[in-house]
Amino acid sequence: MPILDQSLLDAYQATHYWVDTQPPVRLQIDCQSLALVEHHKAYGVECSTWITAYNPKSECFSDEDNRLAHRGLTDALAKARWSWVGAWSDDPKGQWPRENGVLVWGMDPDTAQMWGRRWHQHAVVCVNATGWVKLVTVT
Repeated sequence: MPILDQSLLDAYQATHYWVDTQPPVRLQIDCQSLALVEHHKAYGVECSTWITAYNPKSECFSDEDNRLAHRGLTDALAKARWSWVGAWSDDPKGQWPRENGVLVWGMDPDTAQMWGRRWHQHAVVCVNATGWVKLVTVT
């Protein structure tokens, strides 16, 4: 497991991860989301993963590069026949720009690590069957 700087871990912890459902669901690391459990039931899955292709390795990229990476991620998910919904994250302190992402229905933590590695992310956010939201570092 890569060792991430404590300030980066703190930033992940503080970030609000949103899922574009109706109404939108906010995920918080190490908290439970009963609202997302209901969406899991509706989609017939027991887990999900919030992932982005924005700002690989936590380095700021241009808006255009991030949009292209996001399109690459959604195209790859479609090709692999994953079902997902749009998502975004924001830093409540305003120190990091909004990042678009997706919540992938049924993607377990092991598979999420592979996708995170493919898109050069330090971590992904996984939600289990009981709605607990966990940060999963990409190894």
